[in-house]
Amino acid sequence: MTTPSIAQAAFDALPVQTAVVDSAGVIVRTNAAWRAFDDWDGVDPVADPTGRNYLRVCRQTGERGDADGDRSPAVDGGVRAGATGADVDGAMVADGIEAVLVGDRETFDHEYACHSPDERRWFLMRASAVDHEGETYAQVFHLDITERKLAEATLESRNDRLETLAGVLAHDLRNPLQVVQGRSELLDARLDDAEGDAERTDETAADLESIRSSADRIGAIIGDALQLARGGFSSGDPPTELRLRAAAETAWEHVRADEATLRVTDSFAFEGRAGPVGQILENLLANAVDHGGPDVTVVVGVLVADATEPSGFYVADDGPGIDPEQRSAVFDPGHTTGDDGTGLGLAIVEQFVEAQGWYVEVVAGSDGGARFEIRGVGPV
Repeated sequence: MTTPSIAQAAFDALPVQTAVVDSAGVIVRTNAAWRAFDDWDGVDPVADPTGRNYLRVCRQTGERGDADGDRSPAVDGGVRAGATGADVDGAMVADGIEAVLVGDRETFDHEYACHSPDERRWFLMRASAVDHEGETYAQVFHLDITERKLAEATLESRNDRLETLAGVLAHDLRNPLQVVQGRSELLDARLDDAEGDAERTDETAADLESIRSSADRIGAIIGDALQLARGGFSSGDPPTELRLRAAAETAWEHVRADEATLRVTDSFAFEGRAGPVGQILENLLANAVDHGGPDVTVVVGVLVADATEPSGFYVADDGPGIDPEQRSAVFDPGHTTGDDGTGLGLAIVEQFVEAQGWYVEVVAGSDGGARFEIRGVGPV
């Protein structure tokens, strides 16, 4: 077997539709996947498109799309133009490849739709410079990205549904909840002013306290569900330099912990989004207080990858800890071991941590309690 036939066999074995064009834009080689695509889209195939000018076909396809709005795949006699008529400016594709051929850029990428009457598909076209024996060529391939596009569409639809849910939680549920809370406060005030049966008054007061407690719990669930649905991120909350000690002490101010103690052993500067980082710390601190007892001591400290380089931080307590068999479930939405918890606090922690590009795990603390470790946090 000669060297050229080995090269062509290897070229044909590539699963991605690939062609090589010379400095004038003429196709000098295609692989089997490129040629086979013509059979899929119903265009009359050309057994060997070698010698056709790829750039000219790109421009002609764009002109046809502009003229008649043709949305059929831009394939002309076995020459993939990387366009879908009105969807794409064929001249822009040709200009991008020419820029690669003349050395103005190393690569040119373009995503496009290429649908048949029976199937919707998307591709990524990439042109890369290839130097051979003093001549510049462009390797052009078309990668099927349909699965990614469909996944993106599914994710977008899911996010839209979550946003709708968030709107319901924020308005349709919160408004009547506020009415319940307001009315219970009015009844409580009237009860204080009323005279009558002391026993009945005490029972009514207990009922009102139960109403308020339930309303507060519903409010907490709504708040946590909103954070979980929306992710806590916004375009107005960019990454910034944060310091562990300051972030932990600020989060502690929002935790109901009259008898509990916070101890920050050390600190370091790192980059993160202030809002989500604050929520991570607040939820972990609140979890320690809720499960560690009223006089729990919570410790926040720095994790190190080696003797000097910080790699993250931890939140530990001296409470009863977490059963090893339950550790894998603590981040599941709805998982709770108490009557007052929403079961969403640690799920929010995991979501926010992963959105930062970090990861979290729970281990046994040195004092017997729980220890949550946030890793992958690089120092500034």
